[in-house]
Amino acid sequence: MNLDQRASQAEWVDAQKRTLTFWVNEKLQGTGFEVQDLAADLDSGTVLIKLLEVLAPGKKMPNKYYTTPDSSIQCTQNLTIALEFITKTEKIALVNIGPTDIQEHNLKQILSLLRSLVLHYHISRGRQDDQLMDWVRVVLPSRDVANFTTHWNDGVSLSGLVDYCRPGLIPDWASIDPGNALQNVTNAMKLAEEHLGIPQVMQPEDLAVDKPDELSVMTYLSYFCCSGSPGQKALLAWVQQHVNIPDRRIHNFTTDWTD
Repeated sequence: MNLDQRASQAEWVDAQKRTLTFWVNEKLQGTGFEVQDLAADLDSGTVLIKLLEVLAPGKKMPNKYYTTPDSSIQCTQNLTIALEFITKTEKIALVNIGPTDIQEHNLKQILSLLRSLVLHYHISRGRQDDQLMDWVRVVLPSRDVANFTTHWNDGVSLSGLVDYCRPGLIPDWASIDPGNALQNVTNAMKLAEEHLGIPQVMQPEDLAVDKPDELSVMTYLSYFCCSGSPGQKALLAWVQQHVNIPDRRIHNFTTDWTD
């Protein structure tokens, strides 16, 4: 691996670390827990267990765990319980990761673990990648979006998505200059957070690059179309306006369609 490849790999790792840190902290809001250093702050097992309790409400850990572990052995037991919950209770496949990897602050393995959680609980629970792409193409037919990397880094598609969810936020989105990528992305993310409640789990500087990290982009975009999201509400409003079924008022995309 040459120097350019190493630099690119390091940038990719840093971008994923930032996005996953934001994602973890967004999920942990109100729990009293917060992650500062993703590599180091999971080593006691308590933060990881709390994250899992938030992601899978109502489900119990396979064994009692230490809320304030005071030894390496107790931390190992906590991490073993968390990993067992992930693999056995939730049936999430993990590759070559054990308590020691987390305790030794193996960032590569920790990122891999958290990517698996994002895919299972966040993206798959809302819309899997094909479904997410299908939804984007429906709401942005003029953009010919075909990936979650280079088709988002100039901020034009993102601006269109924001305006779709709240018409009038960026009314001229189709004519904005793609050459002002960072400005476009920063503005769209700011408006999405202020008006739509979409958390900035990804930094504008990590999106407005030649090839953004795909998982980071998908994680961010999933907030637009998951259950109860601004995108889902906008689509429901469109259906209510354009789909005329006598004696039927459509209120959701679940029970109103079962018959």
